[in-house]
Amino acid sequence: MDITQAATGTQGSAPERWIADIPKNSREVLRVQLQTFKGYELCSVRVWYRERDDEALKPGKNGLTLRVAKLPDLRDAIDNAISAAKAEGSL
Repeated sequence: MDITQAATGTQGSAPERWIADIPKNSREVLRVQLQTFKGYELCSVRVWYRERDDEALKPGKNGLTLRVAKLPDLRDAIDNAISAAKAEGSL
């Protein structure tokens, strides 16, 4: 799986730091971004999509946003999921 990494960008009026795009299928990616909203530092993992006749990515409704302070907990949960998937032969 090819992960595209990028630099800081802006979306609307709030600066967002684009971390990576992870391809989901031919029309969708999971975009990982860091952002500040109402004084909170957040990490957003959201599905972005392309409409059939447009190359530009647009944010979808599906995704997850959590406080940056919770990222270590999320990493631990993902590490546990990877270990379980390996133990079950799925990965």
